[in-house]
Amino acid sequence: MRRGVAALAVALAPLFAVAADGLPQLDAKLADALLEAKRASWSRDPVRFARAAAVIPDHHALSAYVGYWKLRMQLGTGHDDAGKSSALDAAIESYLNRNRGTPVAEYMLRDWLQALGEREDWARFDAWFPRLRLHRPRAILCLAGVSRLAKGKRIERESIDAYMGSRNLRDGCETLADRLAMISPQPVQLLQSRLRRALEDNNRSVIRKLGQQLGLPEQALADAIDKPLKVLALGSTGELTVIALSRLGRGDPAQAGRYLEAESARMAPRDRAFAAAIIAAAAGRDLSADALEHTRRALKAGHDPSLSDRTLSWLARTALIEEDWSTLVEVLGRMSAEERDTPRWTYWHARALARMGVRDVADGLLARIAGGDRYYGMLAAEELGQQVTVPSPARATTATEAQAIRRNPGIGRALLLYQAGLRYDGNLEWNEAIRTMDDRGLLAAARFACAQQILDRCVNTANQTRHEHDFALRFPSPFQTRLRAAAGERELDDAWVYGLIRQESRFIQNARSGAGAKGLMQIMPATGRWIARKLGVRGFRTAHLEQVDTNLRFGTFYMKTVLDSLDGSQLLASAAYNAGPGRPRRWRERFPREIDGAIFAEVIPFGETRHYVQNVLANAVWYESLRTGRPASLRARLGRVGPVRPNDSSL
Repeated sequence: MRRGVAALAVALAPLFAVAADGLPQLDAKLADALLEAKRASWSRDPVRFARAAAVIPDHHALSAYVGYWKLRMQLGTGHDDAGKSSALDAAIESYLNRNRGTPVAEYMLRDWLQALGEREDWARFDAWFPRLRLHRPRAILCLAGVSRLAKGKRIERESIDAYMGSRNLRDGCETLADRLAMISPQPVQLLQSRLRRALEDNNRSVIRKLGQQLGLPEQALADAIDKPLKVLALGSTGELTVIALSRLGRGDPAQAGRYLEAESARMAPRDRAFAAAIIAAAAGRDLSADALEHTRRALKAGHDPSLSDRTLSWLARTALIEEDWSTLVEVLGRMSAEERDTPRWTYWHARALARMGVRDVADGLLARIAGGDRYYGMLAAEELGQQVTVPSPARATTATEAQAIRRNPGIGRALLLYQAGLRYDGNLEWNEAIRTMDDRGLLAAARFACAQQILDRCVNTANQTRHEHDFALRFPSPFQTRLRAAAGERELDDAWVYGLIRQESRFIQNARSGAGAKGLMQIMPATGRWIARKLGVRGFRTAHLEQVDTNLRFGTFYMKTVLDSLDGSQLLASAAYNAGPGRPRRWRERFPREIDGAIFAEVIPFGETRHYVQNVLANAVWYESLRTGRPASLRARLGRVGPVRPNDSSL
């Protein structure tokens, strides 16, 4: 055994078994026990938990997780008994002090703070809240606001932002909403602003709750939400009119626009501006032919400062659809500076100014974001006439750098958690271990992850370098022989296939989505059965989708099917892979003329699909360039999207 490996084995021996290569190993019995202990904790089954936990030694490197699961299981029970509650609090404090600075301690602290807030133990909550470092959930931030209100203090900005951003007002944010309703005058303004955010989200339950807290008549409020035409016909004013117009606008922007015109003289300027923007954004999401006209009316109606950037982004997209660059610039002027300066809107701002003849300013904006491997930076570089080329790889990792990764306790715990099938926990350990690393450390960690076939961490870690890069790590190409054979059988561009897999699963072979999609190419079970019938595969079971060859064969068959049904457009086919083949066909029907593919990608109504398409095609460009050694073009892959042809096929 080499000297470095031997030293590592001696150092780790008390914690876990070490393989011949010096890396931590978890035997199958311990792996099963850990997984069972976590499941028992989550189902609050103490007998089952105790049986599993007894298998895991107290000194094991993952024993802190067992301790956390045990304490978490006890939270939420026994709080009516002061003695039990006090003993549990003391045990949690001791646990947090022993494990300070670890991700698992963050888990424990978040859960405990939630429990402390629920029982209004604000003294302990305030004492421990500052120690929450890595992630502060909105529910906890809202509870921090409740704590300040309980002491008669003003709520801090962090808690207000959490309250405004909580889509469903659950947990601590619901408590904060209830407390705000009891005080005046400023919190009433905050409730009104939060109601408008709920109207932008079209969240019926939150609209109802906040309307009740503002004292709106119960029946009139219910009608404004569910029967907006009834309320508008009665000539109601104020918040009820805004609610009714917003709700009607989400379903029928044209009719809502007509009512707004009729009611506008009686409405306060701010109410009129808000309702007009909601209607315009709804028309934009529908890709309606009159969406731009609604946006122009909204701009003339004035500006409501409570409008979110999400709504204004849809007004900007309506201008993009018609390539009305001056309207786009006007909408961008109403966004927050933070949103306007994002790569997305910096790019489109520059495109607008260039088309309006202000080329020098446009080039300055493009230069600000051009470069790198992200979608808008790539588009900006091409707009400036620069070629998108793979940078020279960073220097090789030194023996010292590699050894530092292998000796890192967080990396060791992550490896063990992966072996136990606890990928989420392993990723948190990994992410915390690399959080403060410089480029050399990140590259060493990424190379280590690739060597261990932990390809999602390889990609995500390599993505974080700032100056030294290795794009072969950011865009790995595993399963080359099998993937290229599957792509070749369908006459598909393997760079596009790799780009799609990188986005779908980060090359995790047994990946499963919350919706049930499986494997490298994230194929839904129903789609898998359909493909099996088309290919004549007998004895197919959905478990087969986690086999690499089956997944690649089925996924490339589906890619080819949607590609052929959509004029060979990788842009449209990528959207179809994510959102279903019918949706891009319907979106495309809204455009009677050919449009720039980058514009089409930007106005896809589903945010998830929009980001998905952009990432898949950007990935494909880098895979092409890595394979050929030559520059590649994102604009060429986006192409142009023409009108639907009469003979377009459907699946």
